[in-house]
Amino acid sequence: MSIIDTLLGRKKRSTATLADEIAKQEHAISDSKARIEQAKLARQAAMDAMDDAGHKDADEVIAAAHRDIERREHAIEALKVAHAEREAVEVREAYRAAVADALKANDALAARIRAEYTPAAKTIAALMEEILRSEYRRRALLKQAQEIGEPMPEYRVASGGLPSALGTIPSIDGSGSPLYLNPEEARKHHLALASMAL
Repeated sequence: MSIIDTLLGRKKRSTATLADEIAKQEHAISDSKARIEQAKLARQAAMDAMDDAGHKDADEVIAAAHRDIERREHAIEALKVAHAEREAVEVREAYRAAVADALKANDALAARIRAEYTPAAKTIAALMEEILRSEYRRRALLKQAQEIGEPMPEYRVASGGLPSALGTIPSIDGSGSPLYLNPEEARKHHLALASMAL
């Protein structure tokens, strides 16, 4: 049986229990040192009284305390080695647990993207198409207003911060009719991203 087994018994071998045991042994050493100082006073008193029995008793207390300190210092050395070894193990275990949690979270995110991104991307693409059509309508009305001499209120097409579907909005031809893109063009970007998420 190792000294660690003797000290900890059935306790879990963790850095916490090992650190607690080290502290316990250090406290016991302090107690033994205090006993030595008390026994030295008793020894001096026995010598002054020429008390052989008291002299022997004091010497035995001092010797026993020194032996106790020696054993506990030996125990602390072994405990510190075990603590360092266990700390390295716990660091690796914590890292592996963190990796497992990260992989689990990543899998959950991938599943959520597959479930939510495609319909969301289609919705955004449809909104972008509506933005394009609204801009075409505004430009057509502006051109008509200029032709018939009617005032045209200044306004910007609502976009909610969405970019233009393809970066630039096509101009209107000479007839004043808006040039609508193929609806698929307006959805091209987001639908492509949606397909990548699958």
